[in-house]
Amino acid sequence: MSPLTQTVKAMPKTTILLLHKGTPTSLYHAKEHLVEKLYHEGINQRLLSSFFVDKFLKFNKSLIRTINEGQNGICRDETLVKELESELGKMKLPWSPFRVENAYAYSKPSFEEVLDTIVKQKGTERLVAMDMTCGIGDETKSAPERRVNVYLDEKTDLIDFEETRFKVTKGHPVSFDFTFVKGWLESEFVIDYWANRITNLNKGEEMIVFTIPYTQYKLLNEEGMENYRGLCQKIVGKLGFAFTWRISYYREWDDLSLWFNLDEVSAVVKNQKKHGVKKMLVVPLVDCLSHGNKMCYSPNLRESESFSILKPCDNQHFETNLVAKILAKHLIDD
Repeated sequence: MSPLTQTVKAMPKTTILLLHKGTPTSLYHAKEHLVEKLYHEGINQRLLSSFFVDKFLKFNKSLIRTINEGQNGICRDETLVKELESELGKMKLPWSPFRVENAYAYSKPSFEEVLDTIVKQKGTERLVAMDMTCGIGDETKSAPERRVNVYLDEKTDLIDFEETRFKVTKGHPVSFDFTFVKGWLESEFVIDYWANRITNLNKGEEMIVFTIPYTQYKLLNEEGMENYRGLCQKIVGKLGFAFTWRISYYREWDDLSLWFNLDEVSAVVKNQKKHGVKKMLVVPLVDCLSHGNKMCYSPNLRESESFSILKPCDNQHFETNLVAKILAKHLIDD
């Protein structure tokens, strides 16, 4: 059998690319990321950026925990790949067999590195990229969809977009059908997920405080804000009993901005406490999967008697089934 025949036989019909945010693996990588971030945001002198980051890291007490828990997240992601390949195989979906791979925005392997391997070496008949960060209104340069599209625009040509979305790689004998899975946060799977978790873990809370990352919150226009509120309303509507609720944002470990307003989650909690709310439940809306950069890394929020944080479900089997169902819906409907 020739090497070419072996390659074609080994090539999966569908490659599922899971796009995670990821966390730095060391203080060195954290500093490297932050300096680069400042550089792209307008501080063109790297020495000044480096000085500012050194000061920031000195007072960022949550970063070490972020790095340590981030390592556990990568291990979970590797387990998710194996379990997801097995689960999708059992579903007898079109475009099988499947290969699943992880890629990260802020750690290794990056989106571009994994795409490069798929396009230039492994090959595939269909590429399905799934945004695991499920960002609300995330239109930043680092947004997964934008980064993937920039790569594909540079490396591939599009044939008959209206009908097939069929892409042909420039300089390599590889072609594939491409799909990007996004917006799954508003699906019934996730609405039911949060409603069930809130119901099962409710310990007499009087109010729910929904929260999303500030990097996404600041990009929401009027329509986006209504979508955010609407999603929270759907979840509360599933609970079966009256619940007052508020929306807010939280800051992640790498948020260097100085802007602050009363919608910051710690300010919301403090304000509601002043108004007599004795017990609150903080729900990190986009953090329903237990990987990557999570709500619990927010440096200015710690659980107390007055409120608790509903952290991501720590059940690998549940997570695998949720992702498999979302992917199956897109693979069948697409």
